[in-house]
Amino acid sequence: MRKKIVIAFGIVLVVSTIILLAITNKNTSNDTINFNIISKNGETMLKIDTQKNNKIYYTLDGTVPTKKSKQYIKEIKLNQNTSPNTLSDPKNSEKIYGKEILENNTLPKGVVIRAIAISQTGKKSKVFTKTYFPNVDIKKEFPNTIIVSLVTAPQNLLDYKTGIMVKGEIYDNWLQQNNKEIKKEDELVNKEFVDGNFMQHGKEWERECNIEIFDNNNNSIVNELAGVRIKGNISRMYNQKSLNIYFREKYGKDYINYPLFPQSTNINNQTITQYKSITLRNGGNDTEISKYKDDWLQKLVKDRSVDTQSSKIAVLFINGEYWGVYTFQEKYSEDYYAEHYNLDRDNIIAIKEDEVEIGEDEDFTKYKELMEYAKKDLTNSEIYKEFLKLVDIQSMLDYYAIQTYINNADWGMNESNINKNVMLWRTREKEDSPYGDTKWRWTLYDLEFSSSLYNTYETSADFCSIENAQKKHPLFASAMKNQDFNKLFYDTYFELRNNNFEINRIKSTINTEHQLWEPLMENHYKRFGDNNVQRYISKNSTIKYFEQKIYSNPC
Repeated sequence: MRKKIVIAFGIVLVVSTIILLAITNKNTSNDTINFNIISKNGETMLKIDTQKNNKIYYTLDGTVPTKKSKQYIKEIKLNQNTSPNTLSDPKNSEKIYGKEILENNTLPKGVVIRAIAISQTGKKSKVFTKTYFPNVDIKKEFPNTIIVSLVTAPQNLLDYKTGIMVKGEIYDNWLQQNNKEIKKEDELVNKEFVDGNFMQHGKEWERECNIEIFDNNNNSIVNELAGVRIKGNISRMYNQKSLNIYFREKYGKDYINYPLFPQSTNINNQTITQYKSITLRNGGNDTEISKYKDDWLQKLVKDRSVDTQSSKIAVLFINGEYWGVYTFQEKYSEDYYAEHYNLDRDNIIAIKEDEVEIGEDEDFTKYKELMEYAKKDLTNSEIYKEFLKLVDIQSMLDYYAIQTYINNADWGMNESNINKNVMLWRTREKEDSPYGDTKWRWTLYDLEFSSSLYNTYETSADFCSIENAQKKHPLFASAMKNQDFNKLFYDTYFELRNNNFEINRIKSTINTEHQLWEPLMENHYKRFGDNNVQRYISKNSTIKYFEQKIYSNPC
């Protein structure tokens, strides 16, 4: 990459000549396209070059260019994007399930360009994609964040039959089949029964996209083709939806190689640099309040013997359109465990909500063998020794102590799904690694519906979550009958109280987190609605919860 300094719009910009990676297709040529930012007569311009005699065609709306697209003749002026909004246009935003999305033309915008070169013989190049933010001072507008630009054909998100972000055909069929005539506010209260395009899972509902990631100095650090899906369960009901991003060979690269999360290290204390998938999370149950609660709680227990997800604050643009603040985080997968613990990715088994998440169907028998100990007498020392050979006991202790200390109401406490948000993993066969011992270990995620969120009784400091966990989790209940395990559990519980959840640490870290997000929320509210008062109430009630836990008896 060749860099030079240009003064434009009163701001010093680092500009580059960039040769981009692009969509691969067996019918395409190997011709490349170069994007060059230049200064011309005081204006910032985009110049596009390719091989001699080729013609360049481009789009500015995320669609894949063809010969019918606009032909590149001369430099393109990179002014502020003044094109109409697409996702927040009322005729489109009403297709998206959730509260009203606000069309606000004062929000920052990016300029998205996708280009192809066509030779004289009609052979097409790959598709090249790039995003620019003219007239946007990234460091000032979005402090302490990364910027993520997601570019995809609008129909991938909005099409009635195939769009992944909209209510769509599935929603209308669901209404008809259930004879529903429901007002939106009623649907939002009774979220459990809603269906739609946006509720679908699996590769069938993955769409091709281009993802470009910028650091806070507006340097492009990743620019790759990928697949995108809507993520989550009930949180899909919010207007700002979580997204999973997948890197696959069919799109371009099978992995990206960049230290996205410098704090994420393996067992040799080496920074993780290879990622096959990542997540943009809206905040889950905390989406319309603070947004950061899950991330903050995971950071507090990162030193424990449970898996947590490293993260950053991110601002998302979709086809150049501002789409709010997200938590950009690691995604649990076979690659996560392989990279963190120096293991063979094909030797990983993970069970999530009582189903095989990673591995083969027959691996479920190993999980069933573990669950059989819920029926066994773990007060018997020989049986307990057998049990200890199957589990990393500190991982189990930490997991249950954390979940019960914070009173997570969205974890294994749901009457309809006692395994909700429960995930554990192991290696299938033994490997030469401290974590290749085939013992089961526990994984933390979705912690936000806890510690007084919504001020419900189940998330209050008075709720007896340890007793409730034993009612809902037979394996934990069986282990708690063992005197040694019981003592270790309460030792762990009080250790969490005195260290990880020590009240001065709680106050300091939550205030820091709140301040990091605070300057980003003004723009976010302009798109998704203002909830600033509730943010402060939630922060204060969370602090009060942990103050009360100091004096409450664990039950």
